[in-house]
Amino acid sequence: CAARAAAFALMRPKVVGDVWWARGALIVLLFLAAFALDMRFTRLQPPTTKLETSAGFQSPKTSTVANETSVAFSFALYGTPFAIRMMLENALKHLEESSIILVHVSVFQDVPSQRTDVDWIWIENIQKSMPPNRIFFHPKPQTNVHRNHGTILQAHLLNYQNAKNRNLSFSHFVFMSADAVLFRRGAERWIRQHDMSFGLGMEGNREYNLEEYRKKIRRKIFNSLLSSKVFQVEQKNGHKTCYGTFYPVEIMERFLAFIVNNGALNDLITTNYMAEEIWIPNFILRYETHAIESFKFSPPLIARFFSFPSDCCIQSDTVVKSLYRYGQNSSFVDTSNSALNATFGIKYQWPPFPPERIMMEMIMCHRDGDCTTSKGRAKNPNGQKQW
Repeated sequence: CAARAAAFALMRPKVVGDVWWARGALIVLLFLAAFALDMRFTRLQPPTTKLETSAGFQSPKTSTVANETSVAFSFALYGTPFAIRMMLENALKHLEESSIILVHVSVFQDVPSQRTDVDWIWIENIQKSMPPNRIFFHPKPQTNVHRNHGTILQAHLLNYQNAKNRNLSFSHFVFMSADAVLFRRGAERWIRQHDMSFGLGMEGNREYNLEEYRKKIRRKIFNSLLSSKVFQVEQKNGHKTCYGTFYPVEIMERFLAFIVNNGALNDLITTNYMAEEIWIPNFILRYETHAIESFKFSPPLIARFFSFPSDCCIQSDTVVKSLYRYGQNSSFVDTSNSALNATFGIKYQWPPFPPERIMMEMIMCHRDGDCTTSKGRAKNPNGQKQW
């Protein structure tokens, strides 16, 4: 408006007042333009993070596709169309609308024969029915994912690269399992509060105090009792889980650059152990110890269940029952500051339940109060098998 008024006044230069008025309008116009440019420049600056000053870090491109507070959840899925659909529906139910869901479906899936399958049709149409920037499938899956194999990490890294190729913007990246079921909302808020999950030693029955355990782990690390060899298999050091672990995007950028620069990305195809459980923790131990020292790092979001004694997992039916019950209340906070606060999903290590079985367990637990998961619900009171 100021520009149009100034131009109109300048077309009548015989009137002195108009000239002076036009000059005033032009000054206002220049001020507004400078202010607008300043605001635009400010919005385009990448957000400053506590890791941004680390050597070798290049800030990721600012994207207009999603905001920097989004969290990306990576799923490496396989199995029947029904199981894949169930996992995606579970994620959509428990994650924020702003969260990004990245999906890699293993290439061994016999897609042509499933074209008429109602669940596969749902999977193919899900992107169209979801809000923009919600769920993204890898366009050309390249990995045949195997259990206990490096192809699991490769599938997740392909998801990460797919997100970057689409210029999606997010603050944290979460590794999810094909058989780990979420039962509680609020994971994103927890992730933003704690910045990083570190599976090293932070599993068990999850009834320990978080801050005391952080101090214990820091003492071990800085007393040099743990391995710093990135590609060495060191299961004895407690690198036992990847599922539900989360990392700031800056650490993911440096980790990916590290393994690419060392020619290790292609080695994942022939890596016959769980690289996702070894490489990332060892990379952090060697190159990102400042994060362990400064972050209020958390256990993984996914708890694992064993039906016999093990230092890795929950063994108590009572704990599982409590988790399922608390899962109905997304605002649940354990005032004892225990690791139960970090638990938003569960994976059955043994017995190895498929996702549909886990979801049925949760439904029956909520409905009947019977959460005897380690018994497997083998029989009902009449002695008839339910499963």
